[in-house]
Amino acid sequence: MDDRQRSVDFELTWYGKRVPDYPFLYPEQDVLNAILCTRVEGDRIATLDHRLAATPPYRELRLLDRSALRCAYGDGAEPYVLHQFVRKPWLEPMYHGIYPRLLARLLLAEDVAIRVPDAEVPLRMRDGVRARLERWVVNALDLGRWYLRERLGRSIAGRVQARWSGRTPGA
Repeated sequence: MDDRQRSVDFELTWYGKRVPDYPFLYPEQDVLNAILCTRVEGDRIATLDHRLAATPPYRELRLLDRSALRCAYGDGAEPYVLHQFVRKPWLEPMYHGIYPRLLARLLLAEDVAIRVPDAEVPLRMRDGVRARLERWVVNALDLGRWYLRERLGRSIAGRVQARWSGRTPGA
């Protein structure tokens, strides 16, 4: 794996220019996947729909059963895994959506094999009034950031682009 990672054009990866079609966009994961695919007979490999390994922001997923760690899309399809990349809820405050909720269940529930001590889990991922208040503040800030970037950001970007091209926005 170390040898193959040296062949990756780091500038095109997620850590560089983030070229979406680059086959090694996520270098560690993509190199490992390539190696694993060469070690297994082709008839034993199945290509699955991308959404079955759901990635953020998980907008279309809804929680079915927290204790069984089950979630699904509107059509009933259930992902095999939720893949949280870039922002990690245990490292930085972020919207307390489906991934942080399920992670908190895995870390803190009474029925798990190894329960992480509460003090080692961020307050926002725990139970209680103070935790709910912190989640409320974090959710408001994160949703506000999304809204500003996605809604107003597009509107502002459209006006700037229209001004640069000399035409009226929306025309």
